[in-house]
Parts: sequence; structure tokens; C-alpha cells
Amino acid sequence: MKFKILWSAWAIPTPRPFNDDWLSKLAREKWWKYIRNSSCFWLEDIALLIDCPESIWKSANKENIENIKNLFITHWHPDHAFWLRVVLESRYNFRLWKTEYPINLYMPKQVYDDLKKVYPSIDFFVNERWTAKLNFIEHGEKVQIENITVEAVWYQWAKSSTYWYKFSSNWKTLLYAPCDTISLEQDLSGLDVLVHECWIFSYDIVKSEISFPDAIDRIRKYKPKKTIFTHIEHVEIERRWLNYLGKMKEKYSDVDFQFAYDGFEINL
Repeated sequence: MKFKILWSAWAIPTPRPFNDDWLSKLAREKWWKYIRNSSCFWLEDIALLIDCPESIWKSANKENIENIKNLFITHWHPDHAFWLRVVLESRYNFRLWKTEYPINLYMPKQVYDDLKKVYPSIDFFVNERWTAKLNFIEHGEKVQIENITVEAVWYQWAKSSTYWYKFSSNWKTLLYAPCDTISLEQDLSGLDVLVHECWIFSYDIVKSEISFPDAIDRIRKYKPKKTIFTHIEHVEIERRWLNYLGKMKEKYSDVDFQFAYDGFEINL
């Protein structure tokens, strides 16, 4: 399985639009090196995309992604789902006014219901323009796409409608859990790769998100063979300077983890 973290930021990208903070300025001057956009994930083997944040077209073009066959949505948040139109209409022929090959769209029904409230045009693209074939996949259910099994995993917390996705093939497993991981009730044992939200270094201020030390303790507990932190916040890096991620690797040197960047590749 050949995965790529297309984008690795939280809701706020780097450079941050309409801001003149030092990190945004640096990213504008050296765009290729410091840019981060909102999280999405790509599995090349079966042309599978997880989430479609704003400006997904930039990453798709940069990475020469010419065809999306399968699209999975984790939850309704704008930085994960609000660029659905661009992805779904990529299959629409405006000259003939018809969809040539609908995208296979997967999500739990709860996510679809939430999404319709904040992004009602999803119903138009699915049920009127037929740009996607909607498939509901619930917690614990699996779908087989060629030789790869994809399982939906609910973030089990009363206030959450976020889901993660677990991939399995040839005795290898990867779990993509980019958001809402604060009150984990899942057993993460036995993973070859865990792609986990980095989240918050400012845990002295923000209490509603998982702290980075707690995320590290989770890795110590479940011992995935490899851990990649994604969903990295612009404001957190801007507050601490560029070498802060390196300092975290030094501080927690007993744990094997890496910080993602846009275009980060994972081969299993």
C-alpha cells in the first residue's frame, strides 16, 4: 500500500491568508518548504482520497493525481469536507450535462446527516447531479476495494461524529486518525502505522483538545510500529519557532515518531 499525506495542517493553513506573521511571510518567500494545508490522505493503489479540504485542487495538481475513484469522509468540519464540489464535479461533463463516472463516496450516515446541515449542496451532487455513488459505512463495517480492506472506526465519544479509517492488506495495517482523538476508547494495539493528530502544544490554555504529552503517552501504551503526527497547527508553530518540532523529538526520544509534512509518503 502506497499512502501519501497530501496535506498536514489543521484548519489554518501555512501561510495563513491575510496575516503577516513571520511564519506566513517565510512560507510566502519559500513556498515549497514551509507550506501546510488542511489534512487529507491519499492511497495510490486504489485511487482513494480521505477528506477534501479547501483548495484540494492545489495538492491534486501538485501530486499529479489524475483520477479519484473512492472518496471517504471522516466528519463534517470545513477543513475536511468543504471542497466536495471540486472533487465531485471533476467527473461531471458540463458540455453533455451528465456525470460520466460517479465517484464512490463513503461515509457513515451520521456524518452525511451532519454534512447536509452545514453543506446542503452535498445532496444536490449525490441525488440530482449523480456525481457520486453514496455508500454508508458504519463503525466496525468493512469494504473490500480490490485487495485492500477499509474499516470505519468511530471516535467513541458522546459529542463526536468523527470517524477514522483503518486499512489492511497483506498482513499490514494502517489507521488514519487525523482529528478528534481526545477521549479515546479504542484499542490501537497491533498497528503497523498510526497516523494520528498532533494537536496541542498549548495544553496550558486549550483544554478541549488532546495535549501533545497525552498523545505521546498513547503511543507508549499501544506501541504502533510507526507513528506519524499530522493535523499540525499553524498558530502553534508560529508561536514557538521552526525548531520546536525538533525539540519535541529530542524531549520524547524514547518514542519513535515523525511529524508529517505535505507530500509525506508511507509505504506498506
